[in-house]
Amino acid sequence: MRLSKLLPFTLATAFCLHLQAQNPPDLPFEPDATSAASTRAGQIEAARKAKAASIPPVKPHVVMEKGESAVTKGFNIWNFTQVGTHGLSLKLGGLAIGSGLGFGPEYVLKRGELYNPRLVWDSYAIGSFQGYYRLQSALEFPRLLRDRGFFSITALRFDYPRLAYYGPGPDSRITGYSDYRMQDNDLEIRGGFRPWNKSFRVGLVGGFQGVTIGPGTRPGYAHTDELYPVTQARGDDRAATFLSGGFFLQFDTRDSSGDPHAGTYLFAQFQNVNGSRRSLGGFNQYDFDAQHYFHYWNKRRVIATRIKATLTTPHPGTFVPFYLEPRLGGSDDLRGFRPYRFYDQNAVVATAEYRWTAVEALDMALFADAGKVYHDSDTLSLSHFQSDIGVGFRFKSRDSVPVRLDIGVSREGVQIWLNFYNVF
Repeated sequence: MRLSKLLPFTLATAFCLHLQAQNPPDLPFEPDATSAASTRAGQIEAARKAKAASIPPVKPHVVMEKGESAVTKGFNIWNFTQVGTHGLSLKLGGLAIGSGLGFGPEYVLKRGELYNPRLVWDSYAIGSFQGYYRLQSALEFPRLLRDRGFFSITALRFDYPRLAYYGPGPDSRITGYSDYRMQDNDLEIRGGFRPWNKSFRVGLVGGFQGVTIGPGTRPGYAHTDELYPVTQARGDDRAATFLSGGFFLQFDTRDSSGDPHAGTYLFAQFQNVNGSRRSLGGFNQYDFDAQHYFHYWNKRRVIATRIKATLTTPHPGTFVPFYLEPRLGGSDDLRGFRPYRFYDQNAVVATAEYRWTAVEALDMALFADAGKVYHDSDTLSLSHFQSDIGVGFRFKSRDSVPVRLDIGVSREGVQIWLNFYNVF
C-alpha cells in the first residue's frame, strides 16, 4: 500500500483509540445534567425499595390476632345459623327490656326459595336467669295470590315478673319506682295484599289478649298496686281478656329491613281494643312510624331519622289500662333513661343517628333521642320533653345487625344497652 493512502487511515485509527481511552466502555459519552439527575433519583428509589424489602412486616400481637380470628369465626357461625337459613339455632334476646340476657332454642322451617319462601314457620322458647320467659310460634305465608297477598298468625305466651312503673305522666320521678308482674297469652292474625307494587301493603289485623297482672317479685321494692292505688282499680290480679281489630298501611322502599342504608319506611295502624267487661277498659289505638335514610360515600355514611308515635283515646266512660299504655325509656327509644321510665295514654319520640362504617364488620353511630308521654291533647306541650345523646356500636353480618351496643346519657345518668337486633 502506498504511504499517501496509509497515513489518513493511521490517523483516524489513532483518534478513535484516544476517544476510547477518554470514555469507559459503559459510558460511551458524558451525560448532561438532566441525565445525571434522573440516574441519581433512580438509584435513591432502588435503595429505598431494597431497604423496605429487608424490613420484616409488622405482625399483630398474638392475642389480638387470635381475638380477631375468633370474632370472624363467630360471625360466620351467626351468618350460617341466623341469616336466610332454616333449622335449629340459638336465639338471643327478645324479652322485656331489663330482663337480662335471654336465650333459648329456635326452629325455623321454610318452604320454597330459601331467601324468598312461600311458607315460614318460626318457633322459639327463650328465658333469662331473672325468671323471664317467652314462648312464641308464628306461621307466615308471604307470597299468596301470585305474590300479591300475605297472611300470618302468631301465638305467644310470656311471663315478665318485674316490670318497672314510676307513676303516670311525663313528670313522674325516678324515686317513684315500683314493679308489677305481667303474664300474657296473645294471638294475632294479620293479612292483606299489595295493590300496586311490593313497596306498598294494606291489610287487616285482629287479636286476642289474655293478661294477668300481679305484684312484682323484686325484693325490697314497693309493688305497683301498693304505691299507686289507682292502678289496682284499673288492672288487678284477676285475668283480663281483650279483643282487638283494625287495619294497617305500610310503604317500604328500604334497601334492607335488617340494616337499611337508603330508602323510606312509613307505617300507620288503627286498632279498636275492648275488654271482655267494661271494668277492664276500652280504647282506640293509633300507631305511626316514619323512617328515612340519607346516605353518601357509597352508603358508608348514613343519617338515619325516625319519628314514632302511639296514641290512644279511651271509649266514652272507660279508660286505658296502665299496663297497656304506651311507654318510653329503654334500648329502643329514650336510650338515656331506665326501662319503661314514662307511662301515659300517648307517646311520641324522635331519633336521629349518624352512622359510619369503621371496619367491614362494624358500624359506629352517634345518636340523639327526644320524646314525651302525655295524657291528652290538652296536656301536649314542649314542657317535660325528655332527651338524650349517645354512641353506638353495630356489629354487622351481611344485611343485618345481630349485635348492637348503645351507651345513652341523659339528665338521669348513663345507660348501657346490649341487644341482638337493630334499633331501626
